[in-house]
Amino acid sequence: GMVSQTDIVRALCLQAQRNILMGRATEATTLDELKGLFRRLDECASGALEYNRRAVNALRILSETHLAIMRRCVDLTIAAMEADGRPKPSIQFAVLIMGSGGRKEMMLEPDQDNGIILDDDPRIEDAAVAEWFRLFSRQYNDNLAEIGYPLCPGDIMMCNPLFHKSLADWTTQMNHLAEFPTEKAARWSNVIFDFETLYGDDSLTARLRKHVHDLLSEKQLLLSFMVEDDAEGRPPIGMFNRLVTSEEADTRGLIDVKRNGLRIIADAARIYALSRGINATSTHDRVNALVRLGVLDVDFADSVLSAYEELITLVLDHQLEQRRRGELPDKLINPKEISPHLREILRDSMLAVKRFQEKLQGEFARMNF
Repeated sequence: GMVSQTDIVRALCLQAQRNILMGRATEATTLDELKGLFRRLDECASGALEYNRRAVNALRILSETHLAIMRRCVDLTIAAMEADGRPKPSIQFAVLIMGSGGRKEMMLEPDQDNGIILDDDPRIEDAAVAEWFRLFSRQYNDNLAEIGYPLCPGDIMMCNPLFHKSLADWTTQMNHLAEFPTEKAARWSNVIFDFETLYGDDSLTARLRKHVHDLLSEKQLLLSFMVEDDAEGRPPIGMFNRLVTSEEADTRGLIDVKRNGLRIIADAARIYALSRGINATSTHDRVNALVRLGVLDVDFADSVLSAYEELITLVLDHQLEQRRRGELPDKLINPKEISPHLREILRDSMLAVKRFQEKLQGEFARMNF
């Protein structure tokens, strides 16, 4: 296609805006400064949507800004501990970002999903070293909450010993998940397997990822449990392919676009990618990789990615409007409050979600294992 001068100017303006926010995050010296940047993320999201033809690119830009804030929070947490007479041990570690952060698909109101890998160094058994990392993890999670990132309701955070381990202990835990899968393990796996390095030694993350892929290439029962966890959410499609809304008291008349749409696509892409040893973590990159491997045909993948883009746009527009009204952002859409055109887009997108979920369930039903 053709790119106009206007397109180029807009792209340069957006890049400048993103660089300003990320630069300020990198240079922030207090949590209050990071909190101020967090409050400006709606500006980043609005500009990214306006100047990008694809919502997935806008989402990546917003996510990179989130990650810059979170990364700087690590520096400030370590600096505060050193100022209190607790110098950082000379041991390699990697702070992990998981879930939507690991996929670079964070919207305006993400909570925390993180962990930490410690190098297999004998010194981590030293009581003083172990205490430093324990305090660091607790303080980091508390600092993120102060900035604006709520504590994870599922407790998937590095202050939880389950997500605070040496590399050897992480691999042992992954072995146990694969060997003895449970519903809870599947729920965790649908979050923690989207891990990337936020801060620190990326080689630790790469080694853990390789172990996970090697493990799941042989033991895929956990994947079927993950499919069953995904199936707890259903696309809001009823008889005659009509949209149906929630009947729960607190969400009556609404559609949870994340739980009943975006999450299903992300879950399916993750499970397929893990079964094929695909290293990509973003949903878009995973689906494209599945096409290259012949797992998904081009037309099917295009319909899934188009649905994903449309749902992202709907949710981001909805959240930005909520921010303008001074409300907390959510992912609940009232079909009666959007235009007929957008309702049709929502319906068609959810039909594509339904087809993807049905394909996943057909290939990874537990009885196949």
